[in-house]
Amino acid sequence: MSNKILSFVLFLLAFSAHSNATPANRNADVNEIITTLTLRDQQQVIIRRMRDEDINEAADIIREAYLDDCRKIEQATSEERSKMFNVPVEKTRHELHQIHNKKDSVLFVAELAEKNSNVAQLLGCCRVKLNPEGNSKDNGPFGQIGPIAARVGHHGAGIGTALVRAAEEYAVSQWHVCEMQLDAHGIPRPVEGVVSPMTQLLQFYANKGYRRVGKTAWFDPSNANYVVIPDGLCYLERMVKDVCAPSATTGGDVGVDGNSKKEVNILL
Repeated sequence: MSNKILSFVLFLLAFSAHSNATPANRNADVNEIITTLTLRDQQQVIIRRMRDEDINEAADIIREAYLDDCRKIEQATSEERSKMFNVPVEKTRHELHQIHNKKDSVLFVAELAEKNSNVAQLLGCCRVKLNPEGNSKDNGPFGQIGPIAARVGHHGAGIGTALVRAAEEYAVSQWHVCEMQLDAHGIPRPVEGVVSPMTQLLQFYANKGYRRVGKTAWFDPSNANYVVIPDGLCYLERMVKDVCAPSATTGGDVGVDGNSKKEVNILL
């Protein structure tokens, strides 16, 4: 066989292989899926990594959920509730773009498994961040959750529980942290020597294994990325949960509660 014929044959083989190859992103959806779950209303939902095209809808979910939550702060007066408002949507979207591009952060979304153009597909979103130091045990690394939000009207369906679990399992399996932290908003103004009452949000996280550690902080509402509330309501309380990295015998597919990350029924 001449060199020209051989070269032509090799070209045809290479072209055929290229034509039949699976595009790099064809299976991206499958690879992005963290878990599949059934909510209390029997809807099938997947938890997956956020994509660029999700950011605008995720921003809307967070803005609406945070404003709704803040208006339910028990100690807020009617006047204070009337002064709560969302920041410009562009600011929230910019913040999510920044987070999405950081190497120390991962964003997850909860999405209906069954596609329906007449129904909102994204039901919630959550960020988990790796902090290289500062945990409560030995000042080592920890995973931090927030922001986290479920679409208004879907609270109580199990979306928040699923997102918290996904964030914890990712932080344990990928970053090998032994502690998770988060900041709960809506607490009363701290009084020295007095333990603040257990709010609904604090109880939600307590039910997931988080504990109060007596740390509170005030945040400047002018720096808010989602919702602005009156100064007197701008207090956060730190909550902590002990988690453990997967052992060599269990591998990375075992979550912080010992369950396989395949399919989960959300009951809590």
